[in-house]
Amino acid sequence: MEHTLRLITRNNAAYREVLREHDLPNLTILDEDSTDKASIWLAEPARAAEILADDDTPQWIQSVFAGVEPLIAHDNHDYQLTSLKEVFGPMISEYAFSHLLAIYQQHRGYRGQQAEKQWQRLPYCSLAGKRLLVLGTGNIGCYLAKTGHFFHMQTAGVNRSGEHPTEFDEVYALDALGEALAQADVVICALPATPGTDGLLNGDMLARLKPDAVLINIGRGNIIDEEVLHQWLLAHPDAQAILDVFQTEPLPDTSPLWGCANVTITPHMAGESMPDKVAEQFAANYRRFIAGEPLHGLVDFAAGY
Repeated sequence: MEHTLRLITRNNAAYREVLREHDLPNLTILDEDSTDKASIWLAEPARAAEILADDDTPQWIQSVFAGVEPLIAHDNHDYQLTSLKEVFGPMISEYAFSHLLAIYQQHRGYRGQQAEKQWQRLPYCSLAGKRLLVLGTGNIGCYLAKTGHFFHMQTAGVNRSGEHPTEFDEVYALDALGEALAQADVVICALPATPGTDGLLNGDMLARLKPDAVLINIGRGNIIDEEVLHQWLLAHPDAQAILDVFQTEPLPDTSPLWGCANVTITPHMAGESMPDKVAEQFAANYRRFIAGEPLHGLVDFAAGY
């Protein structure tokens, strides 16, 4: 059976090139200006949601991102949706642990001393023995836990069910989040945006954190109450927040987080969708699709991920 593929990304030319290398059988990639309907879309979720209609619904959409919120929010769910899986763990671990090492190895302090031509050792602190709490125990969360073990950290995870992936020393159900936060030295949020995670780290939860905790958010911006976080950081100058995602992106100029000394802001870049990696997952899924087999990374519209 012949299938047609529509590319709906900012970088269609790159995706077209890498997909051709996979020599996928019975698949035609439509031209940019084609008005023909396609049975499969390889798409950025927001762009796909803008054009998805009842009279133009593919059989399957493969997202080029991990997050698929715009398609979850759309009324039309009459197709199979797969998100990008098992791609971002290494990149996000590099991001998170580069910041952690810089904090614990006193990079900022030594740069300040260098400017003053001071030769003085600052207190040594290691990741070893620190307690890492990862909110979300999916592929990214598990990779973060494995990286934590490499640095001899204690690892705990939080998920909805309390199910215990082997990568973690301990796992808490979501209703025990407060207890888990109170014990953590480092908290990395890797949760998707769902109604159940909206505002999860509110004032009550942030108040459970240690006064020198490090909070990293590479999940979604809806999870943290930014106004409350700003107040908590002002009250706890020894704490640090590394923020890559926000409620509104780009982060507005009016946000007080820009001027907060113990915040590091990055522009939603911790995990980059590389066309060659996306193409690898798409190609494997396409072969499952034409064989009638379950697709990898299939999204549950009701759960939101």
